Amino acid sequence: MRAACGWWSSASSSGARPWHSRVHHARGGGGHGSAWRRATAYGLFSVAIGVGGLVGGVVAGALYDVSVFALMVYAVVVEAIAFALLWKTVRR
Repeated sequence: MRAACGWWSSASSSGARPWHSRVHHARGGGGHGSAWRRATAYGLFSVAIGVGGLVGGVVAGALYDVSVFALMVYAVVVEAIAFALLWKTVRR
């Protein structure tokens, strides 16, 4: 017999599963580990895109205050680096 230990004692007797057991199931307890990793990868990718956009915007704004030509050179150099990285990745 279980001792009453909070809100989930009544929830588990009614057939509902406690929150931590659903999270454990999603993290690999029921074979869904790849879905959890995929969701984490999408989240990390979104963070990287957001931080990169923020840093790029700050640099572009600072360069715009200095010189529009400097901003154009910065944009061309960053695009060239991005293209080179993309080309290297695609050629693998």
